Amino acid sequence: MKTAAPLVALAAASTAAAQNTTVSCSKGVHLLVSRGSAEDPGPGRLGPLADDIVAAIPDSAIESIVYPATFDDYGLSVADGAEALTAALDRYSDACPNGKVVLLGYSQGAHVTLDALCGREESTGAFAFNETTPIPESIVDKSVIAVILYGDPTHMANATWNKGNSTRDGLFGRDDTAACKPYAPKIASWCDTGDVYCDRGNNTEIHGGYFAIYDDDALDFVVDRWNATLEEEAEAAASGTSGAPAQPTETGAAGGNNNESAAVGVRAGWGALAVAAMVGYLAL
Repeated sequence: MKTAAPLVALAAASTAAAQNTTVSCSKGVHLLVSRGSAEDPGPGRLGPLADDIVAAIPDSAIESIVYPATFDDYGLSVADGAEALTAALDRYSDACPNGKVVLLGYSQGAHVTLDALCGREESTGAFAFNETTPIPESIVDKSVIAVILYGDPTHMANATWNKGNSTRDGLFGRDDTAACKPYAPKIASWCDTGDVYCDRGNNTEIHGGYFAIYDDDALDFVVDRWNATLEEEAEAAASGTSGAPAQPTETGAAGGNNNESAAVGVRAGWGALAVAAMVGYLAL
């Protein structure tokens, strides 16, 4: 359901804030981290994994996506997050054309990440979401080397990038995963049986257990993708099909180590039934 709330002043303030900061290009990877619902601003429970990646790939940086991450008005929150993530990736890709980006998303943050990456059709009713335009494929192909998702509410049981042991669709399962398929080798999404959000289960503890179980696997996935990317670039340079990667430069935009990106998302309605359905569970 699309709305036309008077958000001009807020949008202008957010845009100004984004334009008045500076992008620092990373020689390693630049992590864009989308936290789960009700977590404090910052990387949330994905923080330790992000730190491990920075330790494993020197000269890397962490940027936490700024968005509400709320249960109330969940559809609004997801739209804001997808818009903010899209803006952050666009800024970094533009400022750092040879930069390598890793996307991390937990729960609502995983929802945000795939909506930004693959887009979403508009839906109405109790669980209402606005149409989301995906990040241009040219930007994803050029910049994004890995995507890590934990407990994604849009989980689809037949997706080729699935990890974990879930065999059911999530609470907000995608009608079509075709838009994500070009990026399948870059995505690793963990969902386990019983998770109340990604598996429609009834075990609230599973949703918060991915970090202890899968962080090592997620780290290995990212490092493997990083090494594979470097090998591909070296082979391309040796064959003369492209030049050797240039050293990153700095330019005016937004980002940097633990910097936060701000953007105003497209607003969507959220029915009372949706809120009621979420209450009583752990925070997404």
